[in-house]
Amino acid sequence: MNTVRDRTPISRRQFLHLSAVTVTGALAAACGGAAAPAEVTAPEAAPAATTAPAAPAAQMPSGTPTSFQEAPMLAERVAAGQLPPVAERLPAEPKVVVPLQEIGAYGGTIHTVSDSAGRIGWDSAVFTSEREYLLQLDSTCLGITPNLATSWEMSDDAKTMTIHLRQGVKFSDGEPWTADDIIFYWEDVVLNDDLTPVKPHSWSIGGELMTVEKVDDYTVVFHFPGPIPMAPALLARGYFNGNNLPKHYLTEYHPKYADQTKLDEAAKEAGFEFWYQLFQKKAFPDERDEAYHPTLNAFLVMEKGVDSITDERNPYYFKVDPAGNQLPYIDRVVGTAVANREVGTAKIMGGEVDFGGWLSTTENLPLYQENAEAGQYRVLLWKSVWASEAGFGANQTYEKDTALRDIFRDVRFRRALSLGMDRDEINNVLYFGLATPRQLTVLPTSRYFEQEFADSYIQQDVDEANRLLDEMGLDQRDAQGFRLRPDGARLTWQIDYPEAGERPREIVAQLVLEQWRENLGIEATLKGYTGELMETRVRANDVQMNLGDCDNAMDIMFALTPYWSVPMNWGWEWCWETLWGLWYQTNGEQGEEPPQQMKDLLAMWEEMKATPDEERRTQLGKEILKQQAENLWTIGTVGMAPVPVIVATNLGNVPEEQLWGWDCYFGQVFDSMTWYLKQPLLDRQQA
Repeated sequence: MNTVRDRTPISRRQFLHLSAVTVTGALAAACGGAAAPAEVTAPEAAPAATTAPAAPAAQMPSGTPTSFQEAPMLAERVAAGQLPPVAERLPAEPKVVVPLQEIGAYGGTIHTVSDSAGRIGWDSAVFTSEREYLLQLDSTCLGITPNLATSWEMSDDAKTMTIHLRQGVKFSDGEPWTADDIIFYWEDVVLNDDLTPVKPHSWSIGGELMTVEKVDDYTVVFHFPGPIPMAPALLARGYFNGNNLPKHYLTEYHPKYADQTKLDEAAKEAGFEFWYQLFQKKAFPDERDEAYHPTLNAFLVMEKGVDSITDERNPYYFKVDPAGNQLPYIDRVVGTAVANREVGTAKIMGGEVDFGGWLSTTENLPLYQENAEAGQYRVLLWKSVWASEAGFGANQTYEKDTALRDIFRDVRFRRALSLGMDRDEINNVLYFGLATPRQLTVLPTSRYFEQEFADSYIQQDVDEANRLLDEMGLDQRDAQGFRLRPDGARLTWQIDYPEAGERPREIVAQLVLEQWRENLGIEATLKGYTGELMETRVRANDVQMNLGDCDNAMDIMFALTPYWSVPMNWGWEWCWETLWGLWYQTNGEQGEEPPQQMKDLLAMWEEMKATPDEERRTQLGKEILKQQAENLWTIGTVGMAPVPVIVATNLGNVPEEQLWGWDCYFGQVFDSMTWYLKQPLLDRQQA
């Protein structure tokens, strides 16, 4: 069921009181009402290992292993004749993953919590390796390395990419994964108009799609209609799903391979109207509804509960450690869905969580630290990849109120909103001064970064903000002191956001709205939606202004998907340019033709993606960000806040410092298949 929650304005004093009540209430639920500490302390160093490591990093075996071991739970199945020996389950050349600190030990269950409506646990996904792509990001999230592919070559003109697949990889049901699965995805899914009515822009130029050629069972060639030098990045970021769709499993649901009449009957029995709806359900199952699907990931779904999912190790997983131990080390991952972030916080402090980053927030850091010993966890501070913890996008294509749309389109209005914020107050109240007041732009580590982009219109200047609004003709106010539109109506609008999310956007927005009311005489309201309903509203162009956490701020993601500064997107949560994005996505067949300024941004981005010249790409990226800094298509608040990451006291090989966020798949690139539980297991890890 879709749900909606209204957010009514609160005063500054009420806001601060509410913040204290929220965290204290969560603490009381978990720990009997103890108060939060008055100050934030640095996380403690990792405790010593409870058992001596089998092979410290300095003594790690080198080279490719020639013999292999497996988890006891799998050895039992081999002995019972239920599985072939481990050497037969692994590929001819397994991928060797070097643990961060030491060779781990097998066993134990990891517990996570999440409020994500679409999946029970992004924190679970850190372990279940949902991002096993042909190529993958390295641990810096800036480089690209082989994964399911062992190597690749790009032609000098960037029009051809040859990919060599890892030989002998098997799906979790023991069936081989080969080039046939790649071809099936491209020819029978992407090129099928029922399954993919809108073709992927990433693999096309001027509306012409690439072609995919099978050379042999373990070699495929991508032929591009023009240069796509960023193809390796696209593969590492999952813009090609050929590695995830098992042909042997899905042909049963495709009319090219199955009887159409029987397929239609099966679709109707499953509650669908068309065959392709059933296919989509089988190809891209929601874990809440589909308990089994052949996978290449480290874990596969084995059991579903009303609010939990248990994933168990994949006996055919293609990775090993340097000693020849098949990964992962951990036996099971249990992800539990909770009603909201506060309940998740209570579970963390109550000692029910072994790893957590999705629900943990900086404002709750003192509470996590206060309860760490009792909860048998450590608190690490990883670095956020969010350029802005909360960003505002005024929909400049909103059709249902053209007077409001015209106000949104005036750059003076967007600058006034930015100048009317007190980012220092946001930082100090919500982030203990640990975040950075900044405008929406890339992170300082990016090749595209300029400090002037981050500093644009971030210093509070209430007088200048009010002058800009008066100059626009918004100089009249009602009896309550709120500004009026030129048509005499009070200037007000609704800000929509998806309630399940990585960052606590709502609490930032509440403070910003209070600042706008006090400083500018402007009234706006917040309303949260489920992710599904938010998507529906965005696509229907019903959103006046959206609130989002702004990632895609590192080099690869900014270059591939600059949602916040280029009108290239249609859907999900970002909608400052909804109809312009739809126009771009459909090659001008739908949506609204954008003004020349927007077309120029799109042209710069298209050239940026196509040029093999790194210097030119950097120049184009900076010009796009300069336009964002001047025009504030997206208005930022504060960014780069540290993220408290909850780690069980006996969870080994976890990096003490790392990055956290979508640009790094929330930790999925940090070799979590090598993380392990040290003996003795905690009570919660026994099952």
